[in-house]
Amino acid sequence: MLPLALEWAVGSERFAPLATAVIGGILAATLLTMVVIPVVYTLFDDVTGAVKSLLAQSFGRGVKLSRG
Repeated sequence: MLPLALEWAVGSERFAPLATAVIGGILAATLLTMVVIPVVYTLFDDVTGAVKSLLAQSFGRGVKLSRG
């Protein structure tokens, strides 16, 4: 896609905007998949653990919390 986006190929000036959009989409999807989604998952997991420990302290240790 890079040669097409930089218009190195013959006749590529027609498809350069499409190549730029494809490159941007691939970069955005990679960033979301490899960085943003794991960070959000970790944050939710930490918040869930904090809420469970808070509830366990409030209502006593004998209370079992369901995971469903």
